[in-house]
Amino acid sequence: MEYDGPNPGQRLKGREGYFNIDPVLKMKGRAPILDSHSIPVSAEQDKILQKDTVNLPLDGLSILTVVSKWMGPISAWREHFAEASERGYTMLHYPPLQQRGESNSPYSIKNQAQYDASMFEGSDGGTDGGQEKVKEILKVAREEYGLLSLTDVVLNHTANDSPWLSDHPESGQYFDLFLL
Repeated sequence: MEYDGPNPGQRLKGREGYFNIDPVLKMKGRAPILDSHSIPVSAEQDKILQKDTVNLPLDGLSILTVVSKWMGPISAWREHFAEASERGYTMLHYPPLQQRGESNSPYSIKNQAQYDASMFEGSDGGTDGGQEKVKEILKVAREEYGLLSLTDVVLNHTANDSPWLSDHPESGQYFDLFLL
């Protein structure tokens, strides 16, 4: 860390180190998923979501990875949310949601600026590339099922059929260096 010293133009260097800033995770309070005898409490027996918002400590995270291409269109995601919530998960992790390349892997991205069209029934997500639809469904996960969301952003995993590679042939130079 550097800061201005007492003399004009003087810079002083502080002690080296780093900051660790934990995120503030807010979510609706949840009823326990086990009763006092460690028997699962069904959704019918006890309302899962509470009205109050609580801070979730990092050690309170229970994360489930869900792959969008196996979940179907976002109109079908509620069933996945319900199951994850009933099992006690507090966050869903999504591998990249961008348009996939010919390998169909979420880590092989054809277009980093577009969500994959398979998430939207009968459309490509609209003029905003599906951004509003994704925001809406993640709001449902948070507000109706008490699930926070996390996604990977892997911009350098470009699919071999990405138009970007045609527009930037120089990108192949870097791969040639590894072959020497």
